[in-house]
Amino acid sequence: NTDDYHNATILEFDFLPFNNDMNFNFIFASNEYGQYQCNYSDAFAFFLTNTVTGVTTNLALVPNTTLPISVTTIRNGAHNAGVNGICVDGNPISMNETYFDSYNAGSTTNAINFIGQTVKMVAQSSVVPFTKYHIKMVIQDRGDSSMDSAVFIEGGSFNIGSLDLGNPVLIGEGNGLCVGDSYTLQAGMNPLLFTFEWFKDGIQIPGQTGATLTVT
Repeated sequence: NTDDYHNATILEFDFLPFNNDMNFNFIFASNEYGQYQCNYSDAFAFFLTNTVTGVTTNLALVPNTTLPISVTTIRNGAHNAGVNGICVDGNPISMNETYFDSYNAGSTTNAINFIGQTVKMVAQSSVVPFTKYHIKMVIQDRGDSSMDSAVFIEGGSFNIGSLDLGNPVLIGEGNGLCVGDSYTLQAGMNPLLFTFEWFKDGIQIPGQTGATLTVT
């Protein structure tokens, strides 16, 4: 819309997923909870773009809806009385309150200094393996430069899958290699897009820079 925006924070990067799903965990928090949660919200989105098709989707949605996550779409009316249970925009004073976690005004023990926050949520999307994607995470003040909002991304939760080098060959399962047998490990990745290093017992194997490795 035509509102003014301020103090935008943007994090963006490219990645190639190893399987057909990507996801990560996050919490949305805002100082607009309470007094302003009925009809005023900062802007927040996770834009995921398939660089081959050019299709972009927003991953920061209230689960099972097309609503962007904000204080106006996830709120508990206990923290804003409204008028006769209705906000001035005609919507209920509580919306998707299952996903609202805590109201922190006056708290001296809360881990963050924001008035309210959601539960831990999951940003998720189906993806095409080994296709380059671009993700752009954006949050910014809408209409004024005060009453900030924030996103906390859980460390280590960005999951794009892992490489599958084939089925295990284990003595305990009766299919281990015998003396003189060989087995080819396949990275399954395009050598035009990747460089390769192979390691045994944490030590890099000299000269092995291809997409496959034959072991004996």
